[in-house]
Amino acid sequence: MNKILSILIAAAFIVVTLLTSIDLCCFDQSFYRAEYQKLQVNEDIGIDFEDLMDVTSVLLDYTQAKRGDMTIVKKVDGLEREIFNQKEKLHMADVQQLYLKAMLVRNITFGVLLLALAVNIMMFKRQVLWSLCKYYNLISLIFTLFLVTLIAYALVDFNSFWTNFHHIFFAGNSLWLLNPNTDILIMMVPEQFFFDLVLRIATLFILIFALTNTSARYYYIRKMKALKI
Repeated sequence: MNKILSILIAAAFIVVTLLTSIDLCCFDQSFYRAEYQKLQVNEDIGIDFEDLMDVTSVLLDYTQAKRGDMTIVKKVDGLEREIFNQKEKLHMADVQQLYLKAMLVRNITFGVLLLALAVNIMMFKRQVLWSLCKYYNLISLIFTLFLVTLIAYALVDFNSFWTNFHHIFFAGNSLWLLNPNTDILIMMVPEQFFFDLVLRIATLFILIFALTNTSARYYYIRKMKALKI
């Protein structure tokens, strides 16, 4: 029972950490500002930079269900217009649902983690930390192999990686296939933007993952040496 609970806690922690890393990185407006400046996005669109940031705020708030629509009017190439067309709005409705489901999974998983941890502590007391460290390292090894494969795929052919991501998570339609010449949504976030975003998420997750893994391994080794004395 201790083994099962420890594996469950370890796996749940990894899922919660990954989804939280995605949440933190995807809604950091300072990142969008820096990327827009680097990629000169506002110039490609023909929109004032601060207007572009206003549009971004609307987009992110809608994704998090903090507002009910994406309607916003700004000047593009000197002419006032509604920024997003119907296809873009429908695609973002799909994105919103994907995000909300991911956060629901994150929150439920966190609840399972806390419950499993409480049961583990009540049943096994002093064995809990040692067991958690042992099985966290084991689950981490398996997950690391998967993560390295995924990162290698993204680095070698990001376009294929990103396309397959959309095929998996937006399999029900082709609304995500936007026109980079006319659809402002895709002009705001070109492929390089997404590459930098995925890299940022991976970096944050790997830092947390490496820190917790190293700490768990250090404790486990110390405990094993102490038991041998």
